[in-house]
Amino acid sequence: EPMTNTLPLGREVEYPTSLDRSLLAAVSRNDMRGTLAPNALSKMSGSDLWQCFELACLDNAGRPKIFWLSFSISSESKNIPESKSLKLYLGSLANHKFSSPDELLHEISEAHLEKLGVKLENTNLSTPSEWPLNLKNTYALIQPIDSLVNSESSKIETKDSLVSKAHFFHSFRAVCPVTSQPDYGSILVSYRGAEIEPRSLANYFNSFRTSSGFHEYWAEKMFSDILVSASCQELYLQIFFSRRGGISINPVRQTKGFYSSTPLPKIYR
Repeated sequence: EPMTNTLPLGREVEYPTSLDRSLLAAVSRNDMRGTLAPNALSKMSGSDLWQCFELACLDNAGRPKIFWLSFSISSESKNIPESKSLKLYLGSLANHKFSSPDELLHEISEAHLEKLGVKLENTNLSTPSEWPLNLKNTYALIQPIDSLVNSESSKIETKDSLVSKAHFFHSFRAVCPVTSQPDYGSILVSYRGAEIEPRSLANYFNSFRTSSGFHEYWAEKMFSDILVSASCQELYLQIFFSRRGGISINPVRQTKGFYSSTPLPKIYR
């Protein structure tokens, strides 16, 4: 049966009133990787950083609690949660009592492991008093290249000089392959190697405005294309997607060893 017929995305569903792990649905990473360069895949590592802004539950006394949930999933995992199924599952926790935030995190982690075979990493719950601390933009000094777009060309061009550089592109737009609704995001790319002509990189990012793909696919395609086209010695790429349905997904892909560890999730858009 086609994947789009088995997932809740794009379908009318009823919202749950009690805890229900069966709401979680998986998307296979292999379904998204068939067109990528094998030599790029063998050099790739990273993770997907998820931010869930609509998580509520009750404490043991029946008092309402609300949190932001963040976690990461290794790019080595076979599956990822389908985002709408995650929203439905998290919604099913709203009327369930938990004795502590740790018990709530344990339930969420165990549900993903049991139903999807997915191990969540860097799990964290932040409370309303902590939210203002999470909103700082730590990338303010990196100059965006959006204004350089001047064509629909997708060819990445390089210069002879060897550099270490980072660029932001805030105008990324693509289309959800299930709902045909637009997705928007900011792309951070950092690399070492032959200098990539910034205008060609901006044109490349802009060339996907009407193309369809899931969030994780775009990170892997861009990583693959840039690594192969520019012969980068090292490459790091992260996309900060705008939240949809109270959830944002920020996939990271990098050459193995370029960064000693994946940065903690950032609330960027």
